[in-house]
Amino acid sequence: MHGYLINIVDVQFLVLMGNKTDALDTLQAAADRGWGDAWRRNISNENLASLRSDSRFRAIIAQLDACMPTQLEAIQALPYMGEFDLG
Repeated sequence: MHGYLINIVDVQFLVLMGNKTDALDTLQAAADRGWGDAWRRNISNENLASLRSDSRFRAIIAQLDACMPTQLEAIQALPYMGEFDLG
């Protein structure tokens, strides 16, 4: 894994190579580390279609979904830092 906790392309590649167990291990490790970067969009990729019926995949998705309220609470607890001029 590299990038921000997980590179979803790594998981897709493992699935496409027939290494579903390694793909699920990689995805589980990311979930355990708190991966939340656009995970809903990333797991909807068709390259992961063969994992969707796997109970382990569904458990990982449930784990990620369960973390969302905690992550939102942490973000909302950050101090207000004003507006930024990005122009």
